[in-house]
Amino acid sequence: MQTSISDLEKAQLMVSDKNYPLSEVAKVTGISHPTLKLYRANPEKLRMAAWERVNALATYYDETHQNEK
Repeated sequence: MQTSISDLEKAQLMVSDKNYPLSEVAKVTGISHPTLKLYRANPEKLRMAAWERVNALATYYDETHQNEK
């Protein structure tokens, strides 16, 4: 049985994944590079982030990991 993960967890995984350059993530999500750099250094900061940012990162995570399901 597959366990689903929350949007927050997806967002944290997305910013932590060094296979995706922050410049690319910034372009796709509309989140600034410095903000993404902050989240990569401390993914827990996403707990206090605007829902739109978490959702944008979670959506990008889903798009980039759809073949893993």
